[in-house]
Amino acid sequence: MTLRTRTFSILVAVAIPAFAARPEVCDIEAAKEWCDVSSLDRIEGIWEYPEDNVTVLIRKADDKPYAYGIDVVEADDCKTVPGERIGEVYLTAQPERFRILLFTGRKNRVLCRPKECAATLMADDCGLAVAAKKRNWTFNPFALLPHFWRLARTSVTDPVKSLPVGMRKIYPSYDGNGSSRFSVRYL
Repeated sequence: MTLRTRTFSILVAVAIPAFAARPEVCDIEAAKEWCDVSSLDRIEGIWEYPEDNVTVLIRKADDKPYAYGIDVVEADDCKTVPGERIGEVYLTAQPERFRILLFTGRKNRVLCRPKECAATLMADDCGLAVAAKKRNWTFNPFALLPHFWRLARTSVTDPVKSLPVGMRKIYPSYDGNGSSRFSVRYL
């Protein structure tokens, strides 16, 4: 290899990057543009956490195969910043089931304490139900009383606790017209 050939290859390597990095998506409009120009998997798109008023973009991760990143694009609180990665989604053997890793704490402005959850994609791909580990502690005060009172049990069922927690897909729309199943469309 001569000096001239080596200089030419260095110039080409500097002028044309081998693999351009994906653009940073930090707002809802940039996320919509990214969704419009990309071929999306079922899980990819713009999702909303109704409980936390946070809008996120789920898209394939560059550095990990079979993984998707969860990036914030809009948030009502000051704790999460648009463009920040708050979790990751991993594929499983079932195409509608996923493993999610969400960060639950912050230390020195860095997200920490990852929590592992399971998620199920709804049949119409508009909802993602997330289920975390739950620990239940029960105490029976009647156990201290004579034998007859040990048979008596009381329980209260809270219907709100049986509602699924998770995300709903807001973009791309289910019919391609930019409409959502969650808002009224006037003709």
